[in-house]
Amino acid sequence: MTERLKTRDAKEDGRYYSGEKCPKSGTYGQWSDASGQYAGTSYDRYVYAGDPFPPSLNNHHFRLK
Repeated sequence: MTERLKTRDAKEDGRYYSGEKCPKSGTYGQWSDASGQYAGTSYDRYVYAGDPFPPSLNNHHFRLK
């Protein structure tokens, strides 16, 4: 059971999507799901631990910078 909780709380690939609970406060950049390309600093967001991730660009996810 401990292993199951570990994977649910901390994703191995580090990808987080809009509405998911933020595991660690910090600045998150947006990355394309298809190409893996970084969207740029104007799309970075600071998210506090426990808060949901904000809306992102279409087909993008957040990663801790």
